[in-house]
Amino acid sequence: TQSTWEHHLVAMYSSSIHSSHLNEIFSSSAIPFRGKTLFVYVDTDVEDNKKIRNFFGVWNTSKPTYRFVNLTNVPPKKYAPLIDESSDMPLNTDTIMEFVKNIYAGKMKPYWNQQATPIDWDTQGPVKILTRQNLFKVAEDKAKKVFVEFYAPWCSHCKKMEPLWKELAEAYSGDDDVIIAKVDGSLNEVPEYQVVSYPSFKFFPKDSDKILSFKVKPTIELLKQTIDSNGADIPPAPPKQEGDESELLEAAKKSRKRSVTMRTKGDDLDDDDKEKEE
Repeated sequence: TQSTWEHHLVAMYSSSIHSSHLNEIFSSSAIPFRGKTLFVYVDTDVEDNKKIRNFFGVWNTSKPTYRFVNLTNVPPKKYAPLIDESSDMPLNTDTIMEFVKNIYAGKMKPYWNQQATPIDWDTQGPVKILTRQNLFKVAEDKAKKVFVEFYAPWCSHCKKMEPLWKELAEAYSGDDDVIIAKVDGSLNEVPEYQVVSYPSFKFFPKDSDKILSFKVKPTIELLKQTIDSNGADIPPAPPKQEGDESELLEAAKKSRKRSVTMRTKGDDLDDDDKEKEE
């Protein structure tokens, strides 16, 4: 038996819409994986559980669903069933158990949260709106100098940065070779760029395959210096200090804990495992 629970099957559905038969389905599905996978129930009717749903990228709460997460990875690897959740395909123990077995057998690929790209992503204002869907195409366009901010709505530093980023975008609004953009990292996961804190800034030089990290305190002068030099004069990163931890990693830790411990009315799909979670 694992002393720490690193693998979770998280069931998400409404207690007011779906009756106890779903609890029975997930409880039965959990039996073969006792001691290996912790099955958790999240009531989508509870407002505080919205953070967990956002962590898994579950925006539609009208239908029951489930996700698997491996917390040994940073960022955690998440897996979704191959069932179209807009369909009326019923949940049953066979499909759930097959899903978990396929993950352990290496037959499933992890997914990353992404939001739909707004139709007016490049016309909303001087700062272009990127998502995981259009980020790679726009940022890695070698015909452009592209500066991208990765932010989160709950990040206080990001909120303070917003006026400066807009000012930077306005300064280059007449330059077709420069794109100033931003990505909501809370809705779009981009492990390819190793974004581990908010705000994070990545510069993509023109005519280059490089991805440069801007790691000093942003000022309009230093940001312009980076763009005008096509990344050649990007400020060097400050030395790392022991004990530093990003807001994102702290949030991830909280999300992990909440995904394990949050219950509705104390309900649990596997009562025998309650004491093993901490």
